[in-house]
Amino acid sequence: MNTSVCKAQNPTLRLLVKVNVAERNVNHANDNFILIKSFNNGYYEKIWFDDIVMVKSSGNYSTIFTSYSKSYFTSKTLKHWEEILKLDKSFLRTHASFLINKYHIKGVDKKNQKLQLLHGFYASVSRRTWGSILKNISININLNLL
Repeated sequence: MNTSVCKAQNPTLRLLVKVNVAERNVNHANDNFILIKSFNNGYYEKIWFDDIVMVKSSGNYSTIFTSYSKSYFTSKTLKHWEEILKLDKSFLRTHASFLINKYHIKGVDKKNQKLQLLHGFYASVSRRTWGSILKNISININLNLL
């Protein structure tokens, strides 16, 4: 297992957690997850790939945003998370700073070249990938155009 240190983002409390990337079972896409271990209590929290809304980079750090309103600030790069999530065909690299789960897209803001995601998140789309992203997501989901 790969291991890295990260901080759980919580407005009132920042917990140090340890991210353990579980071995991926390619034959069972729904069995893909990462484990988050808290240094405070030693419990593991399983984060299913399906629950990851997006991963946003900030230099050499990334924040994982989940569908259950938790986010995790990690010391890993977006490229690291892209490598882990790439076999799960639901993740798209839309921008140098964003990796999104296409099944969490709520709408498309064509004017600002952004994707509206569930739970109030927005992700930028680069000019270079705009066309291919729109084709990819329009095949798989019914979009609301903003």
